[in-house]
Amino acid sequence: MFTGFFLMYGQVTAQQNDIVINEFMAINTAYTSDEEGQFDDYIELRNNSATNYQNLKDWHLTDTLGIIDKWKFPDEATLAPHGYLVIWADEDGGQGDLHCNFKLDGDGEELYLVNPNGEIVDQVIFGAQTEDMSFSRIPNGTGDFQIKNGTIGFNNEDLSSINSFYADAFQIYPNPVNEKLNIDNIKGIESFLEIYDMKGNKVFSQIIGSSNTSINLSEMTTGLYYITINGILLDRFVKL
Repeated sequence: MFTGFFLMYGQVTAQQNDIVINEFMAINTAYTSDEEGQFDDYIELRNNSATNYQNLKDWHLTDTLGIIDKWKFPDEATLAPHGYLVIWADEDGGQGDLHCNFKLDGDGEELYLVNPNGEIVDQVIFGAQTEDMSFSRIPNGTGDFQIKNGTIGFNNEDLSSINSFYADAFQIYPNPVNEKLNIDNIKGIESFLEIYDMKGNKVFSQIIGSSNTSINLSEMTTGLYYITINGILLDRFVKL
């Protein structure tokens, strides 16, 4: 337990820090689910550095200023350059290491990111939130928070919503998936497909032709993943 901390009054300017609170959703009823299929609050961090990997050993998140070390990041939690890390705020650590021990209050509260020295390096004080809408930094990683469509794990500006052209052109199923993920190429578009994990790491890529495609996910670990087509967010799926 920390015996003291250094408080910076007012919202910390995101440009000062490599690691920032980039997006969160305090009333998630149908937007996106965790690896257990549950619609929980989430908090997304971003690494603003273009070159440095950032390990979060001995870092903390809290929604209570008097308990500055309320939730500790797992020692191996690491953010790649310009990467993202998603933490589920559901008070259910039994579901995984990235499930913290508090929830977000949709009526408004505070959220703090604390470094190993007990210093608050980023914070947001927010009011009442909108159901299934995120509170996100615009510009991405550096700007003020705005209510908008969620872009969990992606750039808040470029992927504010799924591109309707691609959403109509491709269908993925089943979701959740155990081994084989099917992608129906309804419009027969040759494209470049990528799959990312919750930490923003690319775990699969493939050029897909004009026909339907199936991807074997048997070696992929359980969790929530994202599919992009030509760099556009297509969908999210849960790997069982």
